[in-house]
Amino acid sequence: RFGSVDVLYHSVHLDDSKLPSDGLAPLGLGELQRREHLQVDSFERQRCGQRCDGGAMVIPPAERASLAGMKRQASLEAIEKVNEQLRLERASSVREFIQEIA
Repeated sequence: RFGSVDVLYHSVHLDDSKLPSDGLAPLGLGELQRREHLQVDSFERQRCGQRCDGGAMVIPPAERASLAGMKRQASLEAIEKVNEQLRLERASSVREFIQEIA
């Protein structure tokens, strides 16, 4: 069992290397802002306030845009349009593959 953990806090930025399942405002890690050394029990108490189900923290699309510093709606819409096209192409590709192997 671990006694302590190092927690790294990063700024958030828009990251075009990712494609969220909803195709909206992909976030990535920016520069390291600070580091904290915590006891595991303390870390788990803090984490439960954010992710009580133990899974990934889901950030709503509007909040993602705000966190990424997206001030120009047109820029965000352009990114989301490209992401939607990629999502549709991926779904089509998966369907074609399934049909080929069936």
